[in-house]
Amino acid sequence: MDNLSPANCFGVVEPVIVIRNNGQNALSQTTIKYSVNNGDPMIYPFTGNLGLFDKATIDLPAYNFGVEENNILKIWSESPNGVADEYPKNDTITVVIPQGYRGVPNIVVQVKTDKAPAEFTWEIRDEAGNVVEEGGPYPNQNTIYKDTVEIPINTCYTFHAIDAGGNGLCCDNGIGFVKLYDATGANFFVANKFGSEASTQFWVDSYIGVESGAVLHDKISVYPNPASEMLFISLSLKKDADVEMSITDLSGKKVYETGFGRLSTGDHDLTLETSGLTNGMYMVRISTGREVVVRRIMISNK
Repeated sequence: MDNLSPANCFGVVEPVIVIRNNGQNALSQTTIKYSVNNGDPMIYPFTGNLGLFDKATIDLPAYNFGVEENNILKIWSESPNGVADEYPKNDTITVVIPQGYRGVPNIVVQVKTDKAPAEFTWEIRDEAGNVVEEGGPYPNQNTIYKDTVEIPINTCYTFHAIDAGGNGLCCDNGIGFVKLYDATGANFFVANKFGSEASTQFWVDSYIGVESGAVLHDKISVYPNPASEMLFISLSLKKDADVEMSITDLSGKKVYETGFGRLSTGDHDLTLETSGLTNGMYMVRISTGREVVVRRIMISNK
């Protein structure tokens, strides 16, 4: 399945699916149905001529729904060639799409370029599809850029990360990334392996207040979750610190340990390749000597 945002606040989906004929007889017709949150299904009649193991890509029309905290998209097929399917277990796909993150203004777009910075750009579009903010291409390799965007509150937006080279920000040209976070420092989108484009939807909420003054604690974020191939650690240190990380499986066995050395006061973005870890659930422990954060992380390498 393709063309789905990892989060949704518009209340519209336009899935792209691939069907395959696993039967000996050619598939000339079938009925595709789909719905969100058990709403009334839309019906798409497929006609064609698919031989054994042949595939077809289908762009399904838009489906509108009321956004909930978690939205369940269900797509299924019925009546291949006008008869009941002899093996219906692989006829249904279900995907959970969470509600778009409600960010506190202002939103920050942070980009770490790879070795092809001129290939990368980004856009923020409003509900009408108009570009309201954009960035890139960038001049320098392996450089961190931060753009603070001021956009109207109480509305939904789509963020698009675009790579003209078709290989994202990892790994043909080194390792970079793009991420979004709000005024609280909360990361709500990160991507680097995405081919030509990655996107998400988010809501800019009314300003709920952040006290001014000195930072009282180190801020530590570990993302994404689940993680595939790469894990990111964002630190905002109130003082210089010796930063260490360990990873244990759910039995308590330590499977990875490293030290990042002494890091200076301020913001740091660290990365860890997860390809050496078996898929499953782990506990990640980050220590700065003053603060300790433990996060449960799912590793889902492809």
